[in-house]
Amino acid sequence: TQINEATLSFIPKLLAVAATLVIAGPWMMTTMLDYLRQTLLHVATLGVG
Repeated sequence: TQINEATLSFIPKLLAVAATLVIAGPWMMTTMLDYLRQTLLHVATLGVG
């Protein structure tokens, strides 16, 4: 049996994405939660409508 050529290029990409998420994941989560918190505070301050 042979391994499809697309599979050979997919596995390194998948590993790169997984490594990036492991390394940068905590920073991204903190940044997104801070943004969400600030946005909700502004909505509460200004009112919805």
